[in-house]
Amino acid sequence: MNTDNIALCFLQVNDAKKHCTPCVILIKDHRKPEPLVWKFPGGTGEMAIDEPETPRETMMREILEETGIDIAYARNVTLQDYGTVQARSQRGPYDVHMFGAVLDYDFVMNEVKRYHPHPERHTWFVEPDIEVWLAPVAELVENNVEFNRNHARWLRELQPTLANLILSHN
Repeated sequence: MNTDNIALCFLQVNDAKKHCTPCVILIKDHRKPEPLVWKFPGGTGEMAIDEPETPRETMMREILEETGIDIAYARNVTLQDYGTVQARSQRGPYDVHMFGAVLDYDFVMNEVKRYHPHPERHTWFVEPDIEVWLAPVAELVENNVEFNRNHARWLRELQPTLANLILSHN
């Protein structure tokens, strides 16, 4: 069975500086065919010779690869397993493991400075074709931002309260 591991990062800013309102980290992969839509960082687990990657290991690796943020070094990070949903593709059925991470804004900005000198603009590229957006939740709703439909459906199934906050029309 093919296993996709989808990682969701919902940023809650609890610092005194109040740089921004609650945000979600989204990516847009410009190598993918149209239409380009925002999605959560994630991907397929790598199969090692001795032992396959766990869903949590996949989540950590994909967040680093796709956003440049190494959450292994975050202090007081809250990782939550949202659960698993069944999905189907042309290749057959697979499991989707969805996680959540609550990270500190200053930690994220320090991580992003390696890739972008002005991370306060809240968008950056880790690779030439992968755009990352620290998206304010209010802006997602106000502007009817288009999400990957599968990601929106899985989030609604596993975390309906969170989905209602960030998915206005998807």
